[in-house]
Formats: sequence, C-alpha cells, structure tokens
Amino acid sequence: IDRLNVAGSTASGLVRPDKGALTGQLALVGQGMSGDLILNAEGGGQRVTGQLALADLVLSSPVPLTIQQGEVEINALFVGPRSDIQATLNARGVQSGGLTLGRVAAQANLVDGSGEVTASVRGTRRSGFELQANAAVSPNGVQVLAEGSYQRRPITLSGPARFVRTGDGWEVQPTQINYEGGNIAIGGEFGGKTTLFAADMENMPLQLLDLAYADLGFLGRASGLVSYQSDGTVPTGEVQ
Repeated sequence: IDRLNVAGSTASGLVRPDKGALTGQLALVGQGMSGDLILNAEGGGQRVTGQLALADLVLSSPVPLTIQQGEVEINALFVGPRSDIQATLNARGVQSGGLTLGRVAAQANLVDGSGEVTASVRGTRRSGFELQANAAVSPNGVQVLAEGSYQRRPITLSGPARFVRTGDGWEVQPTQINYEGGNIAIGGEFGGKTTLFAADMENMPLQLLDLAYADLGFLGRASGLVSYQSDGTVPTGEVQ
C-alpha cells in the first residue's frame, strides 16, 4: 500500500494475502494519528493490533470531536461477521462543541458489538469537574451508569442513561441529572436527519452551564423547559 488517507494521516506499508486475510504492517504518519498497525491472519480471520499516537486529531462524527494529544492501543480479531475488540484510550485536551476536558481515559471490551466500556473524565484544572462512567453496549443501544463531581459537589443520575439506535441516528431517552439540590431531565435525538433536544429544569444551579461553555459566569437557579428542533431546514426552539 503506497498511500491511504486515515483521519488526516497517511498509511503506507507492505501487506500480503494470507489465508483469506492480510499479513504485514502499516505505518501511519501525519496530522491526526501516527504509529503502526500490525496485520496477521488468525483463526480464519483478521487480527489487527497497534499503538497509535494522537496529535490534533479531528473527528467529524455526529458530534465533532478534537483531541490535542493522546494514545490508543487496539487488539482486535475479525472473523466473518464476528468481532472481538479490546481497546484503550488516553487523551488530553479533548474538545467537543463548547465542552473542554483535560483528560479522558477509556477502555473497551466488545464481542460482536456488545460488551463494556469504562471511562474516567476530568475537566480542566479550573473547572474541578470529574466523572466516572460504565457503559453496557449492544448493537441497538447503550446504557450508561455515571457519577462525578463539579466544584467538589456530587453529580448523580437518577437512573441509567439510555441511548437507543433509531435507524439513521440515536434517541436519548429521558435522563435526570441531579446537582446541589436541583435537577435537569434531558432527552432527544441526534445523528440522523432530525436533531431534537429537550431539557426540563427544576431549581437547577446555572453555574453547571460553565461545564459546556466556559466563563459564562451565570449565578442563581432556574426552573423551566428548553427545547430545540432541527430537520435540516430552519431550526426552532422554545424557552418556558
């Protein structure tokens, strides 16, 4: 392979057919990712292992994501439609929209699209934000248990957060977040043709908004409903 573009990096190397799979090594060089991927035939399928360094990586996913620095390790086996994947991520300077995180550490163990993902998240030093999450993953959805703190005050969920696949996107089933005597119930859809978001607040401290948009400096508490909808035409919203 002379040249293959992968997320802003160029992959090149020598690979050869081997028992219905590929054997060889690909080197990734360039902005975004760099490192080596090792390919081997195993058990009638394809084994892929690698260690990659991340630098100014930009992912154009349904929720755009950038990673300033990080490392990824992967060990995966693909046999026909079946898969067995173990992966770890350590990232620094992670940004998505207005949310900026200092560090993210995650580990995934998935067999045929189902399994467990654990993550530990820290905000910037100024934010004092920490979160630990455990996700049960299946092809049709994700269920997340999480707890954390912000400015040394606990953040909890009233129950697991559930993300359900809806064909071309995802539905976020109503999930209640509790913080310092207030709560906010959020739900919606994203990743498909329609984006929906609804948040029902009750006595919610507004300083929590600084997590998503730093230095807003809002004080006090709020109760009410906020909604947003976009289907590719003119977006609409409502605040009550």
